[in-house]
Amino acid sequence: SESLTKINASDTKKPSLTLKIFFGTGLIFIALVALFNGSLKDAVLSWAPTYLKDTYGFTDSAASLVSTLLPLFSVAGPYVAIFIDKKFLKNEVATSGVIFSAAALSLVGVVLLKGSLPLLAIALLAFSMCCMWGVNTMILTFVPYRYGGLGISSAVTGTLNCTAYIAASTCTTIYGSMAKTQSWSATVLLWTGFAIGGAVICFVLSGLWKKFRPENN
Repeated sequence: SESLTKINASDTKKPSLTLKIFFGTGLIFIALVALFNGSLKDAVLSWAPTYLKDTYGFTDSAASLVSTLLPLFSVAGPYVAIFIDKKFLKNEVATSGVIFSAAALSLVGVVLLKGSLPLLAIALLAFSMCCMWGVNTMILTFVPYRYGGLGISSAVTGTLNCTAYIAASTCTTIYGSMAKTQSWSATVLLWTGFAIGGAVICFVLSGLWKKFRPENN
């Protein structure tokens, strides 16, 4: 009966996300990407209405309306990301790099507008958010799916979500302080820098992810 108890205990033992898996499968690379994604996706959405009010003179109601509509355009992001990944790259990190690059270009456009052409600025902000949702889909949906065979998809999703939210909450505070003490131009430039940084990280690490991700082990 004692041996039977040991067998039953081993059968019910749940798989866990270990440090060996975290580093050995390249999940550490994905966590870095999640940091950059989190620094932009939620934080930019939080401050976009204030940016529009301070830079373009939007009323509170107009800014609130725009902030309500902006996430609707983000729905296209996951579909575009999936298309790029499935059709061309077949690498979640490389796909994220392409999308980060597109977001960086749109935010450069916002910087260059310098308070002119408000509709174009809104469109560019919406596009950047669309891109961040695309990256989010790659990182928090497709990457955890690869760990299904190890039985730790939920643990991977939770870990990456936590990483992204830490970055989002930290950067939300930083953006507000920076806009107040310096300028919105400097703040949007910082957003651009994060997007560029995310693209660089993705392109540098995409080869390592392709080599070490679970399906290649």
